[in-house]
Amino acid sequence: MVDGETVRIRREARREELLAAAIEVIRSVGAGATMEEMAAAGGISKPILYRHFRDRDGLVAAISEQAMAQLAAILDERMGDRNITGRDGVRATVDAFFEYIDRDTSLYHFVVDNDMRHGGQGTLAFTEQNAEHVAALLRDGLVAAGRDPAPADAWARGIVGLVHRAATWWLADRERLPRQEVVDQLVDLVWGGIGAQLVPA
Repeated sequence: MVDGETVRIRREARREELLAAAIEVIRSVGAGATMEEMAAAGGISKPILYRHFRDRDGLVAAISEQAMAQLAAILDERMGDRNITGRDGVRATVDAFFEYIDRDTSLYHFVVDNDMRHGGQGTLAFTEQNAEHVAALLRDGLVAAGRDPAPADAWARGIVGLVHRAATWWLADRERLPRQEVVDQLVDLVWGGIGAQLVPA
């Protein structure tokens, strides 16, 4: 007889297989991949696919989590063991984001398109997770500079909106526009707005 723990482990493993299959469909077909195509890739029907993720939003949230994990891994590679702060920290963060969307463009479009359908809201939304990460960095920087960290949340969402919009524009013409040039331009703009606030008062 199979015990409850074994059933749970098998179910989790199957869920990971289905998630991987769905992501591969997005990468091969594009951001417009349908739920039916994702289910077929896993050898099941759409209702059964949803059952593994509660519903459609649950599946989209799981895909967004994977995208965020990939972005975080790139940022970790970029930062290494170094405590990069100030302008260099802003640049490393923006460049890591551009590197991610350059590597995994279809998945990026998929998660952002779904974010837009929900107004970018929800704790698992890709853009909101980006904003929370940036807000944490800004709060640390403001506190270290002896300033009020209250603006960090609003600033973070402004910065993320700016970078996401510019990145989407860049993707359409990336063969002509060097990534590093666009990143430098965005960092100039962002740092020009917040740099003075991250210097000790």
